[in-house]
Amino acid sequence: MTNNDNQITSTHILIVLLLLALFFVTTQSYQLSLLLNDRSTLRQGMAAQNEQFDQAQRLQKQLSGLVNGTLQLAERGNKNVVPVITRLRELNVIPAAQPGNNSAAAFPAPVPAARETPERGPIKP
Repeated sequence: MTNNDNQITSTHILIVLLLLALFFVTTQSYQLSLLLNDRSTLRQGMAAQNEQFDQAQRLQKQLSGLVNGTLQLAERGNKNVVPVITRLRELNVIPAAQPGNNSAAAFPAPVPAARETPERGPIKP
């Protein structure tokens, strides 16, 4: 038996490095596929939330119009809307009447929520 059988040659080192490189590339490819799958799922979720957000804004505008119309009827002296206004104040839909102010409080306009548009490209810290 010679000493050459126990020595590490450049061929052995090359094989180990190639196996490590193959493992690294395979792992990174798998992680990339998971990342792209998660990104797709997040975009679908954002699209669904945008639809719900738009619907909530439409409903809020409709409620605002109904409350403002009800308050205008009360200001004109319609006694039939007094129980409705009382109930809306109990539910905190409209602010309670201020002492010394006989006019009905106007329903505040909805505050538009900030909508972020998805940016293309790398994530910025």
